[in-house]
This record gives sequence, C-alpha cells and structure tokens, in this order.
Amino acid sequence: MPSTADRPKTWNDDIRWLLARLLGIPSGGGEIPVGAPTSFVLERVQGSVLGQDSASEVAITLPTYTKFWWLVAVRFYRTSGTAANMQFTMGEIAGYTSGSIQERVSVRQRAVSKPIDDVLLGSPGAGLPLQTDGSSQLHFRPGWNAGADNAADYDFWFVQAIEAQ
Repeated sequence: MPSTADRPKTWNDDIRWLLARLLGIPSGGGEIPVGAPTSFVLERVQGSVLGQDSASEVAITLPTYTKFWWLVAVRFYRTSGTAANMQFTMGEIAGYTSGSIQERVSVRQRAVSKPIDDVLLGSPGAGLPLQTDGSSQLHFRPGWNAGADNAADYDFWFVQAIEAQ
C-alpha cells in the first residue's frame, strides 16, 4: 500500500495523487505523461442533478465493455435547494432496496454543508466493487430530507475491474 504521508489536501491534487499512484509515477514527478502505459482503465462520470426530492434516483452510465468496476473517488455536493441533510447511497440496479445486497455504497446522513469528497486510496482493487446492471448503469440517491428543489453536482471516478477469462 502506498504511503499517505505526501497525500495532498485538495480534490484536484487528490485525484492527481491517486493517478500518480496508479501509474507508478513518483509523488514529485510533476505532470502525468499523456499516453502513459497502464494496465487498467480509468473512467470519470460527472454531471449535475436538478429538481431532486427525497425519493429521487439518478442513473449513471459506464462503458459497455465491462460490467465490473471499482469506485475509487466520489465527490458530491448540493448546489441549491431546501434540504438540510442528505444520505447518499449507490446501488447496482434501478429501484434498489435500502440495506439490501444491491445497495453497495451508503454514506451516513450528513448536513448538506458537508459535501462528500472522498478518494479511496490504493491501487485498482482498493475501491468499492460494483457491477453495472444490464444497461451498463449504476444508480445513486442523494437522500435529501426535504424539498423538491434540490440540485447537486457529482464527480465519480471508477477503475475497470479485471474480469476472469
């Protein structure tokens, strides 16, 4: 496991640090070279949601060449709305049941003033394992506690899991 002593403190620096670890570039190595050889695929899914209420569920689509992914970084923050709290979850099928085997990510309820901003450390295989549904989608729920006017931005990073042949 890589050392976290030199881990940066901001989101962009955190992602750069994670990529450097995945590519094997020393922490003081500057820019990550374009076309650096890798043995994995990194996929970024980002966007915004508008008009969200407590029951809202959002589908995100990943590439179709694999259905197995490691979630390695999550950034989710409310940009407007009336909710005071949120409880973010992510599942592998549409309409997943809270607390079921299909709910793969669950963040404790928190004030909307405290965005989710987590990078899961390590190399591929050190994130949260997820499997997309038949439409190559994962689903997340912000879990707003009030209002139907909530808006948020999200930024998820995934690494392709190696499938047995």
